[in-house]
Amino acid sequence: MTLKILFSASKKNWSDYKAPLEEAFASVSLDYDLRTSFAPSEVDYIIYAPSSSLQDFSPYTSLKAVLNLWVFCLHSALRHRERFSSLLTLGLTMTFFLFFSVNMSMVMGLAPVVGVPLPLISYGGSAMLVLMGAFGLIQSAHVHRPRDNA
Repeated sequence: MTLKILFSASKKNWSDYKAPLEEAFASVSLDYDLRTSFAPSEVDYIIYAPSSSLQDFSPYTSLKAVLNLWVFCLHSALRHRERFSSLLTLGLTMTFFLFFSVNMSMVMGLAPVVGVPLPLISYGGSAMLVLMGAFGLIQSAHVHRPRDNA
């Protein structure tokens, strides 16, 4: 059986990657068909090589969005005058941070795999439902905080 492999990149990258890929597949005695175009139903495996620097930058934008959300939640919690709202916001923010840090630890191999999804990115079902409820409570506490009478 021939393994059909699609190399998804620009023509410029194809010339750089073709020889090393063919050498790697030949070293493991793999029967393969490596091309830059296939019909979608024929593809067994896709090798993705980004052709622009913006595609390499996307994980950092996701991380920056998560960190901005975390900073907003902490800032909101520290500005509350009501103790309950402050503690609620801090607790839910720490829960979100715990989900995020446990998932990142599992991905990096620093912790055993326990099945915690990456908040707001991975499909999580009940974990997503809990986080959406938590963010609703955080937003409600932020919107209904006491204002200055100045």
